[in-house]
Amino acid sequence: MNTQDFILQAFNYGHRGVRRCYTRPQFWVSIHPKRSPTLRRFHVLFEGYADDVPSPEDIEAYVQAAKDQGFTLTHLGTEQQGQAQRYEVTKPWRGE
Repeated sequence: MNTQDFILQAFNYGHRGVRRCYTRPQFWVSIHPKRSPTLRRFHVLFEGYADDVPSPEDIEAYVQAAKDQGFTLTHLGTEQQGQAQRYEVTKPWRGE
């Protein structure tokens, strides 16, 4: 599974309300779901894994892949002394 597929799988779990953390070499994705009847919302935190931090270009590619699948991402800021990027992710919920 390539990195973008991995990110989309994690986002789809988050969209279904599953609270999990996902790790792969080079980054960590933490899913924190928040529900409403019509919109699924969760936060994702892209963190470095060990000493390797995902580049801004890598993160932009993950964000674009998610947008292509109907997710809306809002950058919430940088955490952990610039080592992590937090986004809020939303997607309409249709009970699928």
